[in-house]
Amino acid sequence: RWYVGPWSMFAIGLLVALATLSVSVALSLLVPAVAKGYLRREQILPYIGGANITTLADTLVVAILTGNQDAPRIVLAIAVGVTLSTVAVLARSG
Repeated sequence: RWYVGPWSMFAIGLLVALATLSVSVALSLLVPAVAKGYLRREQILPYIGGANITTLADTLVVAILTGNQDAPRIVLAIAVGVTLSTVAVLARSG
């Protein structure tokens, strides 16, 4: 199965959250897949990480649109920190 690895699940999480623009919807799709046995519990952390990073990208767009000069800087700093920590965890796991 091509989606078994952590990087594949990370990419799927990114794509699903990007398509739906909601981490809630992305996670709502994940729950039945795990319940039916399509995915194992070990595969959900990379998926959630990818969905989380995509949500922060959406937040960055909104921060830019507010016109406040500090808002994009704060969101970008958070997004970089979350991305680096997520990639570090994925690199260590797989």
